[in-house]
Amino acid sequence: MSNQINRPEFFMVWKEGSDRTTPTYKHSTYPQALDEAKRLTRMHGGKFHVLCQLASVELNDLKVTELSIDEIPF
Repeated sequence: MSNQINRPEFFMVWKEGSDRTTPTYKHSTYPQALDEAKRLTRMHGGKFHVLCQLASVELNDLKVTELSIDEIPF
């Protein structure tokens, strides 16, 4: 089953060439993320990218089976 979104729900900023800077903050708009990318580039140099959400995948159909017992045996 697939649900479509009309626009990205969030944007993130990532610095190219750095394995220590995993994006952690979700910007709610593109202009906010772009401003942050500009700020970080001025502060740290290098090349920053604005990334957007294109899809999300999650597992939400877990099966739970409960046993019918009167007492827990431990």
